[in-house]
Amino acid sequence: PEYANGYDLSRHMAEHIYMFSGKGISITLRIEPFILDEIIDWFGKDFIITENREDSLTLELQCNEEAMLYWALQYGQYAEVLKPESLLRNLFSLFCFFFRLFYISGFFQFTNHNRILYNIMKSYTYN
Repeated sequence: PEYANGYDLSRHMAEHIYMFSGKGISITLRIEPFILDEIIDWFGKDFIITENREDSLTLELQCNEEAMLYWALQYGQYAEVLKPESLLRNLFSLFCFFFRLFYISGFFQFTNHNRILYNIMKSYTYN
């Protein structure tokens, strides 16, 4: 059934960046316009721009969720994941993991506000 209309290698590669297997899901991103070429390089031209502002573009594309997790870590400075919620939860959980790692290692000096944040985040885990 999945290949009833043939196999589209370019679409498969765009949906499975970092070579993760599994189905592609609908993902909504808000990006800074200057990384649009990066989006095309990673995902091809099979995406929809749903909002076009001077300082940002909102777009929808198909990608494997775990692959998008790693892409978002790489481009998070310029791209915000808006949907799906499951991906947002996984990103937050991974953020909590790294925050705890830096906190425990003593790499940063933390204030009382950071300690409160640490206590909130220590209940989240990356799966």
